[in-house]
Amino acid sequence: MNHGLAVQTRSERSHKALTYTNPEIVHRIAHDNGVSNNEAKAIFQDTLRFLVLCGAWSGALRPTARIDIGWHAFLIFTREYRQYCQEHFGHFIDHVPTPKLTVTDNSSRKESAHNTLAGARALFASDIADAWAHEFGVNSSDCAPEPSCDSGSCCHDGNPG
Repeated sequence: MNHGLAVQTRSERSHKALTYTNPEIVHRIAHDNGVSNNEAKAIFQDTLRFLVLCGAWSGALRPTARIDIGWHAFLIFTREYRQYCQEHFGHFIDHVPTPKLTVTDNSSRKESAHNTLAGARALFASDIADAWAHEFGVNSSDCAPEPSCDSGSCCHDGNPG
């Protein structure tokens, strides 16, 4: 007996999380990055998808550069971001930047990119995974569904850090 409490499935919570809108954040993305309002909306929508993935996936994930732009804009609106995370995921999702002063392990970057693509393919349409893969500089269909790359190069992003 649930005593009248509404119980939402992960799919319902994910859908609700993806319908979040905030015109101020979209405006910030457009203004700060010199992109159209429609492009800023698309960036913010990808950011929400990535956050849904963070809420559902247990492995390390890595945003694309475009998603990172949207995530940074959302983080500036700290109260809204905190409330969004709490409401949709039950906890704050930390943004952990890539260290610039220390050497980073490229294999962990590859693995987190692969996890991101595998998760995107599992949770969203393959066109989302393909678009994110394009930003990482890989073909998402080359990556195995498990969070490892047998060839060692399928998740190489081509970026130094």
